[in-house]
Amino acid sequence: MRFQNKTVVVTGAAGGIGAAICTRFGNEGAKIVVADVNAEGAAATVTALQGLGIEARACVSDISQRDGCITLIDTASWPPKAGLTCFATTRVSTVAARCCPSPPTIGACLLR
Repeated sequence: MRFQNKTVVVTGAAGGIGAAICTRFGNEGAKIVVADVNAEGAAATVTALQGLGIEARACVSDISQRDGCITLIDTASWPPKAGLTCFATTRVSTVAARCCPSPPTIGACLLR
């Protein structure tokens, strides 16, 4: 398990490709932060991941806004202040790119 004891943040994770990315990292041992503006979808993804035995939590956040980025980073520290291992996203806004400098792409995360 390549991501054992590591935390991975996936934005746009309320369904579709984002949820699939969560499952993939979770199956590799990662703790998952499911981030999306859709609270119901994020909760459903967390429930599905937990049903597979994957540790997950939701973060309802709009990363197109600076406050949303800050909320996401605060939620992603697991345990608090532990720092991030990987930041996977299905869409990165200009604001998110500015307040979360150089998050690696999903490809970079998978190659680590």
